[in-house]
Amino acid sequence: YLPQQIASFNAGFPSTVYEFVKSGRYPRKGWFRRLNAHDEEHIKASLNSVGMWEHRDKRIGSLSGGQKQRAVIARMFASDPDIFILDEPTTGMDAGTKDEFYELMHHSAHHHGKAVL
Repeated sequence: YLPQQIASFNAGFPSTVYEFVKSGRYPRKGWFRRLNAHDEEHIKASLNSVGMWEHRDKRIGSLSGGQKQRAVIARMFASDPDIFILDEPTTGMDAGTKDEFYELMHHSAHHHGKAVL
């Protein structure tokens, strides 16, 4: 699920972008299991897919609204769901980023068999 109001993340939120996206893998593995190299590659690919790899060490609270939105999308990709449930997913994105997002959703649906709602 991708919520609507991402930009309201608390500026003091202590997690880095990488840690936040990484947390998307735990429901697949279990909270007390270590992530392996495959998980780490999946996290990196998720961040790269939304153009956030270079921001991985920044705190979530220090990001712009559009960057926060992309970090949440990367976390959603990292969790590798069968269905993406989106609520105004492009809020805070500029026109170019919106186009990239919709291309990414199209690719996920048509090449990876993901459902988008």
